[in-house]
Amino acid sequence: MDQESEEIPLDLESRLSPDSLQEICLDYVCDNLTALCTFNDNAIPAGLQFRDPDTILNIELSENLLKKLCEKKQISDEVLSIFSNPCTTMLKRAWLTGSSITRQGLYALARHKMTELDAARMKNLTIDELVEVFGETGLCNLRHLNIGWMEVSRTGKKVTRSNDHVVAELSSRVRLLENLDISMLGVETLIFLRAFKTVPLKSLTAFHTHVDFSDSLLVKEVVKFDNLQHLDIATDCKPHMYPATVQYTAKAIDKLLQDSTCLPQLTSIDISGNRHVAESSLKMFFDHRPGIRFLGLTITSLCEAEFLNDDEHISFRPGVKITGHHNETQVMEGLRRYTNRPNYLHELMCSLFDKTNYLNNTRVDIIELVLVAMRNYPRSLGIQMAGSWCLLPCVTTHNPLVFKWLAVSTDFSKIFQLQNNCMLVLRNERILQDVKFDYLRAAQLIMECIIGYSNDHSMCRTASVIGSILVHKLSTEQKAILGTQPVIQYGKVLEWGEYAGRLVAYRSFTPILCLLKCHDNAAAQLWAVWTLWHTCTKKPDRYCSMVSKEGGMEILRSLLQTPHVDDAVIALVKKTIKIIDENKHLCLRMN
Repeated sequence: MDQESEEIPLDLESRLSPDSLQEICLDYVCDNLTALCTFNDNAIPAGLQFRDPDTILNIELSENLLKKLCEKKQISDEVLSIFSNPCTTMLKRAWLTGSSITRQGLYALARHKMTELDAARMKNLTIDELVEVFGETGLCNLRHLNIGWMEVSRTGKKVTRSNDHVVAELSSRVRLLENLDISMLGVETLIFLRAFKTVPLKSLTAFHTHVDFSDSLLVKEVVKFDNLQHLDIATDCKPHMYPATVQYTAKAIDKLLQDSTCLPQLTSIDISGNRHVAESSLKMFFDHRPGIRFLGLTITSLCEAEFLNDDEHISFRPGVKITGHHNETQVMEGLRRYTNRPNYLHELMCSLFDKTNYLNNTRVDIIELVLVAMRNYPRSLGIQMAGSWCLLPCVTTHNPLVFKWLAVSTDFSKIFQLQNNCMLVLRNERILQDVKFDYLRAAQLIMECIIGYSNDHSMCRTASVIGSILVHKLSTEQKAILGTQPVIQYGKVLEWGEYAGRLVAYRSFTPILCLLKCHDNAAAQLWAVWTLWHTCTKKPDRYCSMVSKEGGMEILRSLLQTPHVDDAVIALVKKTIKIIDENKHLCLRMN
């Protein structure tokens, strides 16, 4: 092995492997639903169904397809109807997070016996409608339920049932429920939790609810869940963004932590965002519960407590996982757990950059976690900026994961620092040469940056270097596409010099020669003639004859006689004609 090459560890190599065939097929199905499905007016509910009537998906494929559709934000009433027949598409778990389906679309899932349902952030559905659609038995097998960010009932209904009545009815239909998420739920009292006292609840997530956690109410209601193993009463780090929400009181949480008899089975608690909880209360809680395995302490100073971080402290336990900002381990744990809390992600990535900007090697674990956050919140400038900074020191070697970022970052093509970060990543020649990605889209981004930041010489110089490499990664057809786009009209604010890297192989110059006839687009002509000159200079024995054979010399000479041709184009045309003339003997031999 060459001494300068880098040996990739086996575990890292496996994580850099291409997507599985199943992943590729699911992506194809999601992106081609209209080709694979037909609309059925007679179905109940009406909507899409597979064109092939013999199509049957087992539980794994059905659930993975639904999850992929949710990730791609493609779920609608029509699309959800694909799953309306439990004999052909079988579901036990369903993810509908953030979708805009109505109760009509939800009927497609009513015949499945769900064990897990994620209905968080549903825009056009209420808990009341959820209960009605699934009926008496549709939720009887449910063990995991996420109804965070939902409204309980719709006030515009003719007969409006009270929130307490709706929640009580829901609890009566989920007798096996073990995991409940009521984050940001539109209720204003914890009294409704009494209804769930009869279910074997092991996990309760009440992140930033509208509930006023007064001293007595918090302790009185929450401590009734004797089987509870995980309790999340974290609050958002930017409460001003949710003005209708009442902050948890530090006094109430202190009281809960100090009570050594409540919640005896608890192994995990999250009080992130509660900045004023006393460290002494947390230590008392920690010392009385040897079974604790997780503490959520993000956006608090509690994560810095000595008894949690000093391995020589008498109370220190090495097996306890913690989220916070004190060290890289805490930050990474937070990024893994808080994928649906954007303000947390932003704060954590800012902390991560401070702790990892010294890196000089690829950190796939960091790249994966950061990309998940960036993909989930493509329109959050804060997350995109913080994420791009975190990626910079992590991609010193080739890594195909980083190019998923390029697709995400295009929404912010006019944000200078974000695009500059893109350029700094792409400038790694090893990445440009060895990793396959969408070269055409990258070239388009490069041209857009040159246009948008023509006054920034550093940015333009970096973009020019990348562009000179990318041009040789494009096919002739892709060059033709790029050359005819308006964005290239300033492509001349570029340094059209020699390129020392590897050449792309050309089978024909026909698309390139066509660009020479675009007399109203000097930049396209410049791009085309530069390609001819450069390839003929590098490999005259192969490409000089190709230009001659395909009629290129006639087109080049005609440009010299054409009025109003750009001076830069004329200069390169003369150079190209000269190099081809000097290699006439090669042209004759090849012909």
